[in-house]
Amino acid sequence: MGAMRIPTWHIPFFELIEYLNSQIDGQNDLTRGMQKLVIADYFMDSSDASDGSKIIKGGNIYFRKQDNAATMDYHQRFSLHQLSQTGYQKNEIQFMNYLEELKRKYKIAILKQNSKTGYSVIDSIKLMLINQNSGFTEAKLDKNVQKNLKKARFTTLQQYLTQKSDSLMTFQEAQDYEDFFLSSNYLHHTLFETMVDELHFTANHQEAELLWGRKSTQFPGLSQYKLIKGGMSQVTNLIKELIDRNAHTKNEKAIQKIQENTKVLKIMQSKDNIQVVVEKENKQQETKTFQKLIVTIPPFKNCNIELEGQQNSPSQREINFSRLFRLLSNEGLFKLALQFDYRFWEDSELLRENFAVIGGKIQTDLPSRTFVFPSYGYENGPHQKGSILIYSQTDDAYRHSRSSDSENIERALNDLNIVYNRLVAKGRQLDVKNYFNGKYFIQRWATNEHGGVAMFKPAQQELQDDIKKGFGGNIFFAGEYMSLHHGWIAGSMESAVTAVKQVLCNNEITYLSNSKGVCCANKFVSRAMFEDMKQETPLTN
Repeated sequence: MGAMRIPTWHIPFFELIEYLNSQIDGQNDLTRGMQKLVIADYFMDSSDASDGSKIIKGGNIYFRKQDNAATMDYHQRFSLHQLSQTGYQKNEIQFMNYLEELKRKYKIAILKQNSKTGYSVIDSIKLMLINQNSGFTEAKLDKNVQKNLKKARFTTLQQYLTQKSDSLMTFQEAQDYEDFFLSSNYLHHTLFETMVDELHFTANHQEAELLWGRKSTQFPGLSQYKLIKGGMSQVTNLIKELIDRNAHTKNEKAIQKIQENTKVLKIMQSKDNIQVVVEKENKQQETKTFQKLIVTIPPFKNCNIELEGQQNSPSQREINFSRLFRLLSNEGLFKLALQFDYRFWEDSELLRENFAVIGGKIQTDLPSRTFVFPSYGYENGPHQKGSILIYSQTDDAYRHSRSSDSENIERALNDLNIVYNRLVAKGRQLDVKNYFNGKYFIQRWATNEHGGVAMFKPAQQELQDDIKKGFGGNIFFAGEYMSLHHGWIAGSMESAVTAVKQVLCNNEITYLSNSKGVCCANKFVSRAMFEDMKQETPLTN
């Protein structure tokens, strides 16, 4: 039921998929029966286009409650006469034009060059990312770029858009932009955070080669976003399966390399080693010893782990380090998937002209806020099972997470009925409740024990910089919160490579390739070191 998207310019992710698939050999006993990962198109917006049929691939539908107005970004290509011919009302045309004006103003804002520095904020961030990949520090950047970056880290998006000295939007316009293009109270995060996230939707392959420091792998298809058939969990499941099947003792008896359902209670670093106290599923505790340690536990959980340094009493640096995870801003996420026996959103005979969609989403000021449509399973027409997902983050996620399953489902079905009563063709009726078959999946990252994703508020970039310095020894941290690409798999991978560089004391290590063995930028880790690394048992919290 997942709909996780990956921009095609996220080079590290697709390198990982290519590498994992290269490890599967149907003739090899260890990998026989394993399924390769399949990449498919994810239709996210109308720029992914139509194939000439009556169904729009990636159409984004917008619905405003106050005047029952519905529009789709695809329809901006039509003249006023054409829109009226397809059933558009005057208030809907006005709504569409208003949204286009908001998008135009926002685009001007993010591309606007600073009159004093000569650089736009987003270009400054691109330069910083490219600079990092080329091996230089931020201090090597142009002084004007550094000024822009500092401003971006201490300014919220709302302050930037509505600042009195050079107003780019009115306060009401900024709020309306948040309603239909962002999530509730997203405007209060830093301009830096917003601009980095913007890159994930606007960067092209040429920029990607600069941002990641290597050539892009081109993938055929209609869309600029991809998904993994069967859901993103297929990736981690395959990684686990490959690790388990390739981990053998001398007598070829497989051993478990990933220890699941294990809670980390305490990490103690001494002069000679690192000891990790864990609690297993049966509540029994045991202590494991390592020479070096990479912690990939979410920051929300790191707050509850006791960290001890090399002295009997923790140094001031270690006390501050433990405090960093508590201060780091962590935003909630929420997902609800509803299964229907009829894919009404894809039925061009049921809906008004050009409102049937494959992929894309509905963005609305109704309580559910965002409905996401799958980009797969549409090949056999609308009269079959399909799922709609409700995704939310920030304050929307916390609000949804505090409601019961039944409340969330009832609200979603009611909101869908409100929207689709406006979208059905003249003379047609639809009650989506008649087609909901009772099957659903719900995930509350906003309130579960692991939390959501990093999303920085002003000055919090400094906290991340302190975490990157490490725990004064051989304990290192990795995860999307340690990257600038928060909430993205590519960010997690980027932080993982950084952590491995720290562990191996080798700045030349790069991402996985198809080469046999363990590749480190044309060098190979010694077989002895590799065997030692394999003996360590990763822990999951």
